[in-house]
This record gives sequence, C-alpha cells and structure tokens, in this order.
Amino acid sequence: MVDYAQKTLTAAGYRPYYLYRQKNMAANLENVGYAKPGFESAYNVMMMDDSQTILGIGAGASTKVLGGRRGIERLTECKYPYDYLARFDALMEEKEKQLRGLLG
Repeated sequence: MVDYAQKTLTAAGYRPYYLYRQKNMAANLENVGYAKPGFESAYNVMMMDDSQTILGIGAGASTKVLGGRRGIERLTECKYPYDYLARFDALMEEKEKQLRGLLG
C-alpha cells in the first residue's frame, strides 16, 4: 500500500514534504506527508516535529503543551460527543486546571 501510494501520488505531481518516524510503533512505521509544491501544510510539519503547542477542543481532541514540566505534555478529551457535551463545563474546568499546572 505504501509503495502504491508513493507511486500514485508522485505520478500526480505530489511530493513528500515531511517524514515522521513512529519509533514506538510495531515495525517502526513511517508517516509521510505529500503535497503539490507550494501547498505544504506548516501545521503538519509543526505537529510532526513537536515544535508547537496545540490546544485541542472537542470530543476526542488532543492538546499538546511544549515547555511543560516534562518537556511535552499531552492532554486528551473524552472521545464520545454525548459524554463530552454532557460534562462540558466540568471538562473545561479540569483542562484549565491541568494547563495552569503544566505552564505555571
């Protein structure tokens, strides 16, 4: 599948512009991003490079905080929309508390 995707994308004018090696995954899989020249996503590069704090909002979202006490901290929201909405206020209070603890 990876070979097929690479051949198909490059034949259509797409070029690889980032590589993220998933070192803790079985078989050390790679995540390669393709884009047409001039349409590369800075967001993808920053995410794969762990060079940007990202605030995730919504059911199943992930927040990544750089510069926390342990370098990089990740916080996740509950993944089920009904649960997320039913507990929204409490979840936001907890997230704010966690973020203040990480950055304070």
